[in-house]
Amino acid sequence: DFHIFEIVFFHNFFALFFLLPFAFRKGFKNLATKKINLHLGRAFLGVISLALYFFTLTKMPLPEVRGIALCAPLLSSIVAIIFLKEKLSIHILIALIIGLLCSLLIIKPATPSFSIASIFIIIAMVMWAFIDIIIKLLSNSEDNITQLFYLFFFMTIFSTPLAIFVWQTPNNLVQYLWLISTGIVFLLNCTAVCYAYRSLKLVMLSALNFTGMIFTSIIAYFAFNEV
Repeated sequence: DFHIFEIVFFHNFFALFFLLPFAFRKGFKNLATKKINLHLGRAFLGVISLALYFFTLTKMPLPEVRGIALCAPLLSSIVAIIFLKEKLSIHILIALIIGLLCSLLIIKPATPSFSIASIFIIIAMVMWAFIDIIIKLLSNSEDNITQLFYLFFFMTIFSTPLAIFVWQTPNNLVQYLWLISTGIVFLLNCTAVCYAYRSLKLVMLSALNFTGMIFTSIIAYFAFNEV
């Protein structure tokens, strides 16, 4: 019903809307930051990568999109090893390699079934790898509420001009409920990520990313009859 740019806008706007009561619970105390550049960079990459990912969802079945995204954990781990000097255990390395091979089986490069839309997911995954680094750096000093506020605030600002260009006002309650639900889920997702990044190394979190394929496959089967 809506253009991808508008969905990205509502995705961010409603996440920000439901965060505000918590963000201003202690006045402006939670919003103090000395790393505004990292917040801006994270939000900028976030808007672009979300738009690319959502666009791909309109061109390919959901399980395939999520399957190709299995290359993300390996990319995040490589970036973590280079920039954060994290160590990679043999068990996690094996898991990451298997995930990459599975991703290649789904992408099927150099075959007639290869979809050009796959490239957009890979670009988004590269951006997410650098976003992971930014989140890890912010988690060392920034409060979770601070991180979430600036993420949703800047992503809403960045996505607003794009949404205005293709704007279509929702015309029924069901559409509003779906758009609101994307914001709520995004808020819960980012909150969980913030807490996780404080407790675990990035390479470990990257390996846990593979569980997303299980839930995506189940949802896609029941919601869209995609096998």
